[in-house]
Amino acid sequence: MRRHTPNRSLLSNNNASDVNYRADFCPITPKRGDQSQTIEPNEVEKLIVRYRELAKELKTLRGKLYARGIDPQKYL
Repeated sequence: MRRHTPNRSLLSNNNASDVNYRADFCPITPKRGDQSQTIEPNEVEKLIVRYRELAKELKTLRGKLYARGIDPQKYL
């Protein structure tokens, strides 16, 4: 397969000026060590943890049922 552009056009052109710009962003301030230790999980975080525990337990139960030859989807 041949290229449609000549090889000379692939070389870098020294006549072009470099783009100079300054990045404008807000740096992230570091958290204070004592403040992050005193924060307790709120209700949403507790629910997410509980959901993950239940999902893990469901996978375990589903595996046990499949091992005994029972399809749990039929009983929904």
